[in-house]
Order: sequence, then structure tokens, then C-alpha cells
Amino acid sequence: MMYPPTICHAIMNSKSNSYHFRFENFNDERNIMEHIKTEWDKVHKTTVFRYKVSGLKEKYIAHYFIQLNPDRKLKRRIPEDINEICQKFDDSKFNFTRVPKTEIILNFWEEPEQLHTIIGNVSPINRYHSLICPSVNKKLPQIVTEDSLRVVLEVYYLAKHCDLRIGFNSLCALASVNHLHYHLFVITQTLPVETVRRLRE
Repeated sequence: MMYPPTICHAIMNSKSNSYHFRFENFNDERNIMEHIKTEWDKVHKTTVFRYKVSGLKEKYIAHYFIQLNPDRKLKRRIPEDINEICQKFDDSKFNFTRVPKTEIILNFWEEPEQLHTIIGNVSPINRYHSLICPSVNKKLPQIVTEDSLRVVLEVYYLAKHCDLRIGFNSLCALASVNHLHYHLFVITQTLPVETVRRLRE
């Protein structure tokens, strides 16, 4: 797969360990994934999440991994009213600057003062389901930006975890909050998109 030059540059910087993040109450970048897991489990044991994800029914159908998680439908936050793919951020509605400290797994900064946050998804799909919110203090809408993608790639490389998956869902494609965020999953199964054949243009 060919990446744009800007993405290649971000990956190359990550491989050279030229990180410029400042972490809050955490000083061991080599164990960032273990930190995320530990903090997520702590939150899961409290009443912060809207439901628990232990004991979910799961099975394979053909090449697809199927999970039954009815609480995700019944107990999740009511999605924001989304009408456009490129909808402006609305500060009067729920956004990730409003989450309580109990949901925050990790805060980290980079210069200039730019706050990135990893929070536990209170309506999780599976264990360790979290949200990476790049530049959360800038209150950006749910539209991929070059800078946010760089942050996500650097976090991905820092994690060094073979089961880590990071995804993005846009407005009008099931995103429920119009505030820039990516989904962080730990999944042991191979996803169909990882093995699909790419047709040459």
C-alpha cells in the first residue's frame, strides 16, 4: 500500500523514536499499551461505563467474527443529530472536553500547547475499546486531518501491540459525536479488511 509523503514522514519519525509527547502521570513510553489496558480495567470495574462487556456471546460465521452486544444499542449515549459529512463543531452539544476525569485514561501534550486525550469508551464494543481524541482542546469536528492522523500513527507505533486496531467513523457513518476522535480496539481476530485483495487502478 502506498502512503502519501506526509504519512511516510510520520512513520519514519516514529521509527526513529523522535517523539515529542509529554505524558501526564506517565513516563514510560515503552509500556503505553499496558498503561492503557490497566487504566481501562480500573474504569471498567467502576460504574463509569454504561454497561459491562464481560461474557459477551461471540462466534464465527464463515470468515466473519460475530459478537452479540445488545447493551451497545440500548444503553449508549443518544447520537448527535448529524445531517452532513462536514458539519461544523457545535460547542453547545456534548463533546469530549466535557467528559469527567474518571473516563480519562491518558492525557498527553505536544508543542505548541496541544492536548491529546485517550478516554475509555463508556459504551464499549469490547474490552479496551477507547477513544483517541487528537487536539481535543481545539474542538475540531469529526473530519480526518493530517495532523490528527500523524498523532494516531505515532500512538500506534508507540504501542507496539500486534492486536491493536485504530479506526475512524465519519459523520453520517455512525459517528455519534461531532468532535474529532478515533477508535482504539484490541482485537485478536483478523479483520476481513486486513486480507482483502487490492485492485490496481
